[in-house]
Amino acid sequence: MFAAVHGLLAAGLEPESDRVMNLFLVGHMYGSFISFWTMLERLGVRVVPMAMSNDFVEIADAIVQLRVNTLVGSASHIMALFDHEGDRLRGIVEKVFYGGENLSRARRERLQTHFGVSVVRSAAYGSNDAGPIGYQCTHCSGSVHHVFESVQHMEIVALEEDRPVKPGETGRILLTTSPLLRAQPRIVRYDIGDTGRWLEEPCPCGRTDKRFELQGRSSDVFKAGGPNFNARRFTDILDTQLGYAGPVQIHLLEDGIDTVIELWIGEGFGVTEDEAVSVIRAHYPELDLWCTTGAAFQFRARTKPDHEFVRIPTSGKLKSICDHRNPS
Repeated sequence: MFAAVHGLLAAGLEPESDRVMNLFLVGHMYGSFISFWTMLERLGVRVVPMAMSNDFVEIADAIVQLRVNTLVGSASHIMALFDHEGDRLRGIVEKVFYGGENLSRARRERLQTHFGVSVVRSAAYGSNDAGPIGYQCTHCSGSVHHVFESVQHMEIVALEEDRPVKPGETGRILLTTSPLLRAQPRIVRYDIGDTGRWLEEPCPCGRTDKRFELQGRSSDVFKAGGPNFNARRFTDILDTQLGYAGPVQIHLLEDGIDTVIELWIGEGFGVTEDEAVSVIRAHYPELDLWCTTGAAFQFRARTKPDHEFVRIPTSGKLKSICDHRNPS
């Protein structure tokens, strides 16, 4: 954590002036809250240790009363906070540093244009087991990060074989943590379950730590009916084609002999169920083909309130795929 503090500085945190609320989940063997507490304490930042709560009124009360201008927390929880209490937070919260999940372009723009948040960046890319992995500077956007090269040796290898990827090719991320900074447990060529690609161009910020772009979880790929589908592709289509800024979750069901992909989207974001189905079929030809072949397959969308979306208990992250099918 001490080696990782410069990542927050690179992303735009100002220790002398920012008041930070820590909204990461605490306990359940999940490391984000205590990790960021340690980093912020090291920087001498004034911290409000709220942790993750679904009482958004209480959180907003504390932000207003304690003049908190910066939030760190999981992406979906921060978005839910603004969806519930954003009008009260407009003009108060200036910076959002999110972690644990990807934040789509539409959701970043919603924070900036609708709620007046000037800085929206990744707080860090890391994991419970491997520790801090990547950070964003002011020239990084989306899923682009620098590697914490003082902490990690990162390799990106092909998806189906253990060879280095070619320039621009997407592959599996392998990590080896420096034994000088962590004695136990030893992390050697650990497959973290994420995919990414190298960015070869030097970063305008001048830092020499390598840059990479996360491409999603390898577990985002799922089989439904015949072909394989990618959960992140559904999110990207809704983002780029409709400017949808809400949560997205896939539920896999059975209806008699039919396999069903049921896409959950949030209420109140201006996208109807029919619009979601239509735009995804138009821009996901593999899924559209399977819908029209007469196979035992259905694709539909459902709008849901935020509290019905399934989240991972230990981290509070939105679960991307919920498989309700009978394993037998």
